[in-house]
Amino acid sequence: MPLAFISENELEKALVKAVKSPHQAPEFYRLLLACDLLVLGTVQGQENASEKFTLLPGGKFKPSHRIEGWRPVPAGFSSLLRMQEYLKQESKFLSINGRALLDMTRGAPVTLNPASEYGKEFRRRRFRNCWTARRPAAKSAPSSARRIIR
Repeated sequence: MPLAFISENELEKALVKAVKSPHQAPEFYRLLLACDLLVLGTVQGQENASEKFTLLPGGKFKPSHRIEGWRPVPAGFSSLLRMQEYLKQESKFLSINGRALLDMTRGAPVTLNPASEYGKEFRRRRFRNCWTARRPAAKSAPSSARRIIR
């Protein structure tokens, strides 16, 4: 029997609130873009890195994909616990800002917390919503998009 979902951080708390009450979704989206996510994969030339590093312009992110049906889908996690619950073996992962991850994947589907009670795949339509919501006029705070809203 799976363990009950207990939020590990502010992003997960906002996710649970947004699932239960969709009017809470904007706060989740804001946090999704601002927080760092754990993403399965490596960076070309940094496959054995054990120290924090910055992906330089032109660097090549090589996500490890989970296969859903016939297509590969990059997997990201809102906490180390969510990633540990999903993985069956040791895997390489990176910490990537949510906004940077969405920019890097250029609208391709990305799954957040696969196999979790609060997992979600972001599809192109959700990305479009995220991009338009986060392109603020002048100096207003950015927003984001996610699973929660149907």
